[in-house]
Amino acid sequence: MRRIIIFYFNIIFGFIIIAGILAPVFMKLEMFFPAWVLYSLFSNVCHQDPRSSFFIYGHKVAYCARCSGVYAGLFLGGIAGSIFKPRRFPVSAFVAMLLPLAIDRVMIELGFYNGFRLIKFLSGLLCGMAISLLVFSRVKP
Repeated sequence: MRRIIIFYFNIIFGFIIIAGILAPVFMKLEMFFPAWVLYSLFSNVCHQDPRSSFFIYGHKVAYCARCSGVYAGLFLGGIAGSIFKPRRFPVSAFVAMLLPLAIDRVMIELGFYNGFRLIKFLSGLLCGMAISLLVFSRVKP
């Protein structure tokens, strides 16, 4: 049962990653309707601010750098959960992996800096991995 859950989890987040990347590809190919659908779908979960987004072919990806990291982290954590034997993932490690995202966000809100895409991506990556590792360590085999 555990492997089935992880398998579908990885399929879903793999699809989410590919869908976000396809939006600018569709724009490049002048396929505006499918691009609009993808941008519209992701606008429900992401601000899509161009200052915080990655670009492909001069068009922004359908989600921001932090969301890119979270989705990639969820996917990579799912792969790690399917390869390695399940162990109880400590809550302290979970909190430690969320701290970079929280610190980055607070520093941006307090005006210390505007944020860098790479830092947003990496903090999102850690967050996504922490979530999936915590969840999968608690799914019964």
